[in-house]
Order: sequence, then C-alpha cells, then structure tokens
Amino acid sequence: VTDAVRSANYTQVNDPYILVAENPKELTPRDQRASLGGDYHEAWHTEWSCRRNISVDEVWGPLMERWNLVEDWSPYIGAVLHWSNLIEDIRIERLGCVKYPGTPPKMRDLQDLILDMEAKGREAAEHRGLKATNDDLSVIMGAFRDLGLGYKSIKQQIALSGYRERSPEGYALVESGVLRPMLDRAINMTAEDDLGSFWLAMEVVAVLVNLHEKPEEKPEPDGGPSEGDAP
Repeated sequence: VTDAVRSANYTQVNDPYILVAENPKELTPRDQRASLGGDYHEAWHTEWSCRRNISVDEVWGPLMERWNLVEDWSPYIGAVLHWSNLIEDIRIERLGCVKYPGTPPKMRDLQDLILDMEAKGREAAEHRGLKATNDDLSVIMGAFRDLGLGYKSIKQQIALSGYRERSPEGYALVESGVLRPMLDRAINMTAEDDLGSFWLAMEVVAVLVNLHEKPEEKPEPDGGPSEGDAP
C-alpha cells in the first residue's frame, strides 16, 4: 500500500490537455452539443477527480474494511478500476450539472451519442455472427451507468427497455436489487469524496464476484435428507 501511494503521488503530467473523441468534418447540431458535453465531462474530471497527494493513513482504513469481501482480489483489479471510472463519471457529471445549470442539455446529447455508438456496435457484432460473451454483465454496467447519470431522453428510455429485455435479472439487480443502495450512493457522492468511487467500486465488484461464485442450491431428493446427512 505504501509503494502504491508513493507511486501515485510521484506520477506527474508535464503537458496536461483535454482529449475528446474525434468528430466528423460536418457536425449536426446534436453532435455539436455532444462535443461540448465531452469537453465539460473532461473538465469536470479536472475539477473534482482526485489530483492531490494521498496518504497511507487515509487509504489503509477503507481498504482493510473491504479487503475480506473477496478471497483473492488479484483477478479483479481491472474490474475494480473499470467500475471506479464508471462511478466517478456518475459523480462528476451529477456535480457538474448542478453547479453549471446550462450544461445538462449538452450532457444529455453526449449520452445519446454514446448510446447510438453502443447500439451500432452491437448491431455490427450481430451481423458478423458475434454475440456478447457476458451480456448480463454488460446490462448491469449499462444500467448502473445510465440510471446513475439520470438523463431523460427517448434514446435513454429505449436503451433501458433494451437492458430489461436482454437481461431481466441483471437489470433488476441494479434497479431494485442488491446493487440499488450502491447506485444511490454513487448518485449522491459529494465533491469532497474524491476517493469514494474506488471504495464503492470494490464493493460492487465483490457483490458480483460473490453472486457468480455462489453455489447453486441442489434440491433434496424425494423423502428429504437421509439419516446420515448432516442438518
């Protein structure tokens, strides 16, 4: 932990800049607004994401509180980082839309553009005969992100309906199941909680890992357990 903290604190960016997705030469009005939304999003990372030096003391306690949620974290480091980014996006966009009242329409257009790109990607994969290896997880992450961001548009409603159709169980896990309290925490994360996305990501990943590894209950044979079976 000490080595990780030292490495984080000594990492420097000598030439900081904002990188937004490449645009076509001619933009529709929606695409122009979405491009602005991309600028806002990256600027809000600069404003609210953790860019300060951190200490071992502030990391050690929260880490140890979650360490035993999973038997071995090593296979899930990438998942924790991915979920941390997703949760941080919810946090900064929620904060930004409140602090800067003129931005929500642009952020909604940005989300619509992302949803269009994702839908086209799935269609292209289907045309090539490819299928998502874990559509349940894709739905869980998409639903968590979209419900967390909270933008209201026709495309968003279509996307949410698509999640329900693709994986009713995965969608329910986020909307009203065990992940719902964690989603609410992501939605209400404060400006001061600049490490909160990482700690919450560990909890989300632990829930998904434990659900995946939970052994299925086998029905007892007719007549119930035999005399030699343990209670």
